[in-house]
Parts: sequence; C-alpha cells; structure tokens
Amino acid sequence: MLKRTTHQNKNGSFIGITVWELFLGILKHCCAIIFGKSAWQKYRIFLYATAATIFAVSNCNAADGGLIVAFRSMLDAHTPPLLLAILLLSLPLFGFPISVLYAFCGVIFGPVAGLAVIAAAIPFHLACSFGLAKMVAAPIEKVLAIKHYRIPKVPAHRRAGFCLVMNVLPVPYTVKNYLMPIAGVPFRLFFWLSWPIQFAMAMPALLAGSSLAEMEPLFLVVAVLIFAGIYCTVRSIEKRYGGRWAVKDNAC
Repeated sequence: MLKRTTHQNKNGSFIGITVWELFLGILKHCCAIIFGKSAWQKYRIFLYATAATIFAVSNCNAADGGLIVAFRSMLDAHTPPLLLAILLLSLPLFGFPISVLYAFCGVIFGPVAGLAVIAAAIPFHLACSFGLAKMVAAPIEKVLAIKHYRIPKVPAHRRAGFCLVMNVLPVPYTVKNYLMPIAGVPFRLFFWLSWPIQFAMAMPALLAGSSLAEMEPLFLVVAVLIFAGIYCTVRSIEKRYGGRWAVKDNAC
C-alpha cells in the first residue's frame, strides 16, 4: 500500500504526494532528457533513478510491505537452498537468464552466502561452457563449411582484449561463455579473466534480491550504485576501444 506524504507550501496549505506520483514525475523527466546529446544529461538518469529507488524502497520499508513479505515467505517455503543451487549450476548452461537466478540467490542465501555460492557457480559455468563449446565447434564448422562459411577466429594478440570486451558488454551470459571458446580464446585466459569480471557484474542482481528478502533499502541502493559504476565503465571501454577494435578487425 502506497503511503501519502504531505508537504507544506508557502501559502501554508498542504499538498499530498504519493510515492507513485513522485516516481512517475521523475520517470517523465528522465524520458525527456534521455534523448539529449550531452553525455552529462544521460548520466543524470542514474542520479534520478538512484534517488527514486531510495525514496520508494524507504517508503515501502516503512509501510506494511505485505506483498514483499508474502513473496519472501513463498520462496522460503517452496525453494530449498539445495534446489536453487542445482538450478543455478545447470540452467545458465542452456540459456536461462542468469540475473534472475542471482536475484533468487540474494533472497534465499542472503548477501554473504549468496556471493559465496555465485563465486563457486561461475567457475563451474566457465569450465562446462568451454568443454561444451569445444565439443560442438567441430560439427558446426563442418556444417558451415558445406555452405562455404566459417567461424571467425580471434588472432592471438587480440584475444585478451576480445575476452575483456565480451565480458563487460551486455551480451547474454550463455552466449558470451560459448562464443569466446569458439572464437579461439584459450581456457586459461578465458577462465581467469572472465571469473572476476562476471562475479563483479553479478553483485547488483544479488544485492537487489537481498534487499527484497531483508527489506533493507541499503542493499538496493548499493546495487544501483554498482550497476551505475559498471555502466560507466562499459561506456568508457566502448568509446575508447570500440572504434579501434573495428578498424583492426577490418584490417585483418
């Protein structure tokens, strides 16, 4: 249930504003500036989104929070931790959205144990993806050869950069984990470079799930800030290396 907050204006009268009305006003302003040409205008979206998230979650935390409590109780009652761990290990290998499972880990395990579970799951995904990719690469190449196509291979001196860019770009988790081995990235480079990057990018979803379970706004605020930092980092990498990457690849 949304709480109505009141603010007194200069004339002494009170104006009632619901959380939903405030959120819609902020969202409308964000949509108005998102098409601006200035980079600063685009980054302002994160400031508005963070402020709206803090305000909305704080009000939901102060309210009865019936829907959140019911959702949490349903998960606690019907999702055993062992089952969630098995799903986390298996489903991403077949294309299931990993962010959803990260959020559930935050709900079921909490932030600390959830990070430990995810830190153990990512190496399993990387090892299995590499093995499966190598198994299917040869048959796929034979089929493509019949049609006079071939899978492009990344030159050895560009594999580290390719692996870095693939991990930070918003490519589906399953796709990037299969594409890098097929493109010729060796296992050691693929494993040790992907593990810390993917672990860092898992934190926002995990903390968002923890904030739902614990009804703690701080976790969600930290998740938004981490996501904003990741976004800014990705944008910087795209601007700095995107054009160079395309030119070098065309020169091969």
